[in-house]
Amino acid sequence: MAGNAADSLQILNQPMENLKEQVAALKEAAVAYTFGEDSISVQANASKASLLYIAIPFSEGWKAFVDGKPAKIIKTNGFGMGLFLPQGDHEIAFIYHTPFMRSGIVMMILGLICLVFLILRPKPGIRYKHTAPE
Repeated sequence: MAGNAADSLQILNQPMENLKEQVAALKEAAVAYTFGEDSISVQANASKASLLYIAIPFSEGWKAFVDGKPAKIIKTNGFGMGLFLPQGDHEIAFIYHTPFMRSGIVMMILGLICLVFLILRPKPGIRYKHTAPE
């Protein structure tokens, strides 16, 4: 018989003794966000190599650039987007393009051309009478 989900359940404990130090360390990484219609700009100061996590759903349509260079986005916490940052000040840009948008537009145009052809072509069974000039 297969085990149930409770068989693989783990309980993790986060010690609270160092909570103030942990919060202070998180505050050291100064991050400022600017949201656009299909983009996110981030100014980040990483005191050490870090993972930048953004709680926006991971999607193949997102592209990331760190200091103007392409960066790999990783799925983080099973939901959001993250990317690794080296130590220092960084300008990060996330830009979204709807996946398969260009392919969809091309297929729509081809479909419209086919529709126009089907509407304008001669109908089967209709014969046109050609009368010879006298």
